Amino acid sequence: MKRLIVWALSLVALGMNAQEVKPERIPWIVERAESSEWYENQIKAWEKVVANEPANENAWYNLSRATRYATMDTPEGYEKRKLLNERMRKAIPNTYTYHFCAYDTMNDSVSQAHIERAYQLMPANRTFGEEYGTFIAYFWQKGRDKELKEMGRKYYEEQQIPTALLRYNYNELQCLPPNALYIGLGDAILLPKIALQQGLGVHQDKVVICASFLYLPEYYQYVCRELGIEPETFSMADYQTADTWENYLPDRIEYIMKKSGRPTYFSPSSLSEDSGLSRLKKKLYNEGLVLRYSDIPYDNYVRVRENVERNIRLDYLIEPQFVAEKEWQSANALTYNYFVLLAPLIGKYREWHDVERSEWLANLLTKALEQAKMSDAMKNNCQKYLNINIGE
Repeated sequence: MKRLIVWALSLVALGMNAQEVKPERIPWIVERAESSEWYENQIKAWEKVVANEPANENAWYNLSRATRYATMDTPEGYEKRKLLNERMRKAIPNTYTYHFCAYDTMNDSVSQAHIERAYQLMPANRTFGEEYGTFIAYFWQKGRDKELKEMGRKYYEEQQIPTALLRYNYNELQCLPPNALYIGLGDAILLPKIALQQGLGVHQDKVVICASFLYLPEYYQYVCRELGIEPETFSMADYQTADTWENYLPDRIEYIMKKSGRPTYFSPSSLSEDSGLSRLKKKLYNEGLVLRYSDIPYDNYVRVRENVERNIRLDYLIEPQFVAEKEWQSANALTYNYFVLLAPLIGKYREWHDVERSEWLANLLTKALEQAKMSDAMKNNCQKYLNINIGE
């Protein structure tokens, strides 16, 4: 009987070990978002690794990322990340990993010295992937062109950005006339453009502007300097209430547009209700994959047609994925814009008595939808919208 009990307990122990969570690489949230429970389990798993290997920088890095994503929406998150950074300082002092994580998890003015030190300590024998995005955002905010261009070039050369994401961003740039302004929000539609401009050397005449950074005086002055215009003189006292604060971002953008005299375009993925750009929506016109700001109504479908037939590269939407590569979960939704913004052209072609082009675009978008990596709900919405424009 005693032997049987020991044997049974051994089986229980084996079962518990089998269920033990293994430490995994923590993907950047733009690549793949996980549940809070998953991040909490990974914190426990990586805590065991650093306990046994206190000098393991990779373990600390993943522990830091898991802690950041598990606590970023919690009241106690700041203190937890602060305590973890102090532990890292003692375990792996003056390393790239410590300084990068100390900035990345806090991202405030106090931690800026850490990102500067991390930049100095960037090792030559590793890849950085989405970490380049953190450096790009920092140097962009500061208006430090030399470092911004260096990070954008290296990000492109490392070949860590999904090809489909580069193609989408390239197509948005293709829709812009020379010397245009492009205004957007979010990593998926800003970082690849910086990488394309600095790494591939294309569309360098276009000025890409991060809308949310315009809240920062240093960045606002940098944009004005790049465009050769004097920054607007205004008082923050004019933006002290919730109603007036809603006008802050549109006021800065309208001033930049007016003074620079450049054609201005917006990302269609950057116009949510909380974007601060709602006031400008009524004057935006679809020109393909981008929305142009105009005080005067015009026949925008002439430009949509020109972009579809001459500028946008659509073949990749129906080609097989020849090489397996990582994807950004947050970027898959960008494919949605092809259907929402280009489908109306199917009916326009019929109005112009160009049946061949109408059928060509309808077939292309139908095939593209079959291959698109979107949620079922998004696919269903696209299919319904396509059917309406096809006339089914």
